[in-house]
Amino acid sequence: MSNHQEAQEPLVSVIIPTYNRLIYLKQAVESVLQQTYKNLEIIVSDDCSPENPQAMIESFQDARIRFRRNSKNLGNGPNVAGAFKQAQGKYVASLNDDDLWNPDFLEKLVPPLEANPNVVVAFCDHYIINADGVINYATTEAHTRLWKRDQLKAEVYQPFCTIGLVDRSVSPASSALIRRDKVNWDELLSVGVYWDYY
Repeated sequence: MSNHQEAQEPLVSVIIPTYNRLIYLKQAVESVLQQTYKNLEIIVSDDCSPENPQAMIESFQDARIRFRRNSKNLGNGPNVAGAFKQAQGKYVASLNDDDLWNPDFLEKLVPPLEANPNVVVAFCDHYIINADGVINYATTEAHTRLWKRDQLKAEVYQPFCTIGLVDRSVSPASSALIRRDKVNWDELLSVGVYWDYY
């Protein structure tokens, strides 16, 4: 992909909230840097971990990465909300520090949002992996059926109240891309948050 093509693509902000999981955090950041979609910024938001990850984050030496650290532990919700408020991208994704993305994750989720300006969130199913990154296929399939994601059709846009609130089919936030200007990040915590901080 040329630099000209990257400049034409909308900026995606990737939020990585973290607390005290350096090994997993490094892998999460690496999975974002390996994305085939390159026009992105990464905001690593540390919730005042006893073991400060700043040096490890700076070791990536990538100008797309910004590091923020809370002066005291705020808890996951305020940590995530603070990072979202700093996002500059047209779209925002939240990747938990113990999650990973396939290299084509953003490349597959940006086009549906670009083609459909009224769509607020694009998401995909996800794998459940162990600490070594090995996929647990049985548990993954059980979760897919439990949350009725096996009944969703690709590229069919259904009302969110049905798939999100009634069927609860929407994957966790690490499997979604959100149109940033459609979410009031200041009110996120006052109205409650969906599973894994939608």
